[in-house]
Amino acid sequence: MLKKIRAWIRLIVGLEFISGTNQDGSTLYVVGLKEDNEVWDEVRVTFKGQALPGVKCHFLKMDCEDIPCSHIFVVLKFLGFDIIPRCCVVDRWTMGATAAFRSDKNNDPNVWSEHMVRYRSLRNMGSDAFFEAARKLEQTKNVMDFLNGVLDKGSASHENIVAADFGPMPTHFLSSNQPLEKRVLDPDEIRAKEAPSKRQRPFRETLNANN
Repeated sequence: MLKKIRAWIRLIVGLEFISGTNQDGSTLYVVGLKEDNEVWDEVRVTFKGQALPGVKCHFLKMDCEDIPCSHIFVVLKFLGFDIIPRCCVVDRWTMGATAAFRSDKNNDPNVWSEHMVRYRSLRNMGSDAFFEAARKLEQTKNVMDFLNGVLDKGSASHENIVAADFGPMPTHFLSSNQPLEKRVLDPDEIRAKEAPSKRQRPFRETLNANN
């Protein structure tokens, strides 16, 4: 994950801050290409005193992959931030994240649990059902009310379980966009073992062997 963030940070060399305006209690910053200012994106930042509780970019990288985009980093640099603020770090990338689907066999994450099987069945059917419900406003409201009821019952029966604490959750989960902790997990890089190189004899040994 940190490799992706570093890649987006490197892209800020081709971007520049253009302007900033205050709108509805927040500040709207415009970031564009250095070579062509007609190509730009908007970053909306919400301030609470000197703290920065929220930031949202029109590029929607945070919404898609839970990772800040280069436009956000340009604004953070302009504002003088030396570290990534908490609002740009979601809980699923931190050390506080837990497995969304616990295994039924020896805690092996490669073994699907019944919970995960049920989830996949609901997701597959829900995709078609949501598409059909979205055709009419009344059906959409009924489905939303039903889903809110399911979420309310779940939160009431599992008071100590917060969905935002789950680590390997799909990014399309509503709860995967919750910001949190400072410490971020960076998986260890696995280096493949190369074949042993053949020893090359020094020049003098080769010369003596030929003679």
